[in-house]
Amino acid sequence: MVQDAENKKFDLIITKSISRFDRNTTDCLETVRKFKLLGIAVEFEKESINTLTAESELMLSILSSVAEEELVSISQNMRWSNQRRFKQGKLSISTKRFLGYDKNKQGNLVINEERFHRFMPIFLRLFQRQKSAILNDKEER
Repeated sequence: MVQDAENKKFDLIITKSISRFDRNTTDCLETVRKFKLLGIAVEFEKESINTLTAESELMLSILSSVAEEELVSISQNMRWSNQRRFKQGKLSISTKRFLGYDKNKQGNLVINEERFHRFMPIFLRLFQRQKSAILNDKEER
């Protein structure tokens, strides 16, 4: 994106929020300053900030710091929650993208026969390719 900005491919970046733009306050401010020097505005919809205005850098640094701390807090909470579940012997797996499996009422993984038979040949082909690649790699050494 920075390279496209330097090549003048756009003059405005619209982003949902500061936390979506960058996860780190320092990096966020540096990137916004680069864009500002190029005459490119960054507009943060949620925070109603346009980086070409005079007060934007102060607001951006404050709100970016808050967003960074929120992300750290969320990460710590999730880590604590996962560790607690593991200690209790509970495993949490989302089956939305876990092809061929569902959860039963007790929360255990069970094979979804219809989807399993549809995806198993794909898994086997991928496994065979990976296995072949590993064997070829070992033979070359």
